[in-house]
Amino acid sequence: MLNRVAKIGYEKQLKAVITLNNDHLVKTKALDLKDFKSHPENYTIIDIRNTGEVEEEKFFKSAKSHPLNELRESASKISSNKPIVVHCAGGYRSAAGSSILEKQLRGATVYDLSEAINDFK
Repeated sequence: MLNRVAKIGYEKQLKAVITLNNDHLVKTKALDLKDFKSHPENYTIIDIRNTGEVEEEKFFKSAKSHPLNELRESASKISSNKPIVVHCAGGYRSAAGSSILEKQLRGATVYDLSEAINDFK
């Protein structure tokens, strides 16, 4: 359900997702938001919104556009020499995108900006 909703850009309307209980979830490290705000150049920023959304508004000058629906195919083109920060417009698609990149780019440090994207709007 989340995948289908994210593909069409309706993540804001999504209220809840049924998932495994917390005991079975794999958790990733949290992004040091203060450091990211102070030194965004130290990160590879990946914008996974649709092309049209990126054309309307870009949140970070240096962000590379890799739409979520193409991410599995384009992941190998993403440099992992710096920590990777994944963002979308509301925080839902970025969770899926960061999960995809963690699997595709083994050993890379990947962070989900999640709802903190609102600090940059």
